Amino acid sequence: MPQPKDDPFYTYSGSTPLDQIAPGTVLANRSIAYHVLGVPTALKTTQLLYRSTSQTGKPTVNVTSVIQPLRHGDRTKVLSYQSAYDSLNRNDQPSYTISGGLTFGGIVPNVELAIFGLFLAQGFTVIVPDTSASSCENLSRVVCHKTSLLLFVMNSYRSFSCMPCSTTSMYG
Repeated sequence: MPQPKDDPFYTYSGSTPLDQIAPGTVLANRSIAYHVLGVPTALKTTQLLYRSTSQTGKPTVNVTSVIQPLRHGDRTKVLSYQSAYDSLNRNDQPSYTISGGLTFGGIVPNVELAIFGLFLAQGFTVIVPDTSASSCENLSRVVCHKTSLLLFVMNSYRSFSCMPCSTTSMYG
């Protein structure tokens, strides 16, 4: 698995300037298996590159991973799980770990499956966003993409056949 800096998926390459694209707009997607410590599992995951806004108001991109439950999920249950990883290193982001990348700092998202796995078992679709995209300007990464993430979650209902009236929860 290439590191995020070498993986073209993490970079927007479209012809429309980012500042002309609405926050929350999905720019690219890919389907992968969810990995635990580099080993693929049966969990189907879609990773999405979406337009976001940095904490200084500049257009940027972010990646989130949408994990489907093993059995038919309840389309009205969506959980956005905010990982507790504490690193500005792009190689420690949940999306890289979920796609099979291995780093010491990326251990946290592997352990967290034990937490949000309970929701997957109950039929929830679980969304795990990265919170330190390439353009976060300082250590307040927690708020870096919160508005765009909420817009993304609302926009993603169409992409994942979630009901428009789904209850969306944020945890972590």
